[in-house]
Amino acid sequence: DASFAKGDQRRRLLDPTTSPWWELINHADVRDPDSAVGKKFRRKFRLPMCEVDALMVQAQKVDEWRDKPVGLGHGRGPARHPLILKGDPIPEPLLHLLKEQTKKAPATTRRGQRRSRDGPRKRGQESETKRSGNVHAAPPKAGTSCPDCNSLSVSRTSSGRIRCDVCRNEWR
Repeated sequence: DASFAKGDQRRRLLDPTTSPWWELINHADVRDPDSAVGKKFRRKFRLPMCEVDALMVQAQKVDEWRDKPVGLGHGRGPARHPLILKGDPIPEPLLHLLKEQTKKAPATTRRGQRRSRDGPRKRGQESETKRSGNVHAAPPKAGTSCPDCNSLSVSRTSSGRIRCDVCRNEWR
């Protein structure tokens, strides 16, 4: 802004109301998940606006994330922008649910015990070992979509289930 002297830090401040995000967040149809604006918001922020509103209500209950009161009497200046514009990371309370559960095999099996007791096995020619069964690392079929959010961005977990990369839903 030309109204501030050269070198004044306030020249670098931008008006957030002119940003494309501000216009998207404050659009009249953003809370309708079936509207074009609602779909654009979900693609951009990975959540529908109604869920963001619910998270904002919960965030206002946490002291570190609560907006400051407006006004000159508090000596803090104008209130901060909402949490989504502020850019603070939100710790994920359910992150532990996304970690893959690894199944540990027993330390010794009957076959391993028998071999160690009977001595080494005779081996003839070295041949390729044949593996049977499904390979769990295979990607899901082309065109597979999430039953919850209809996203085509899906992958297979190590346990063989299919997981949506957007909403993290898992299914067979």
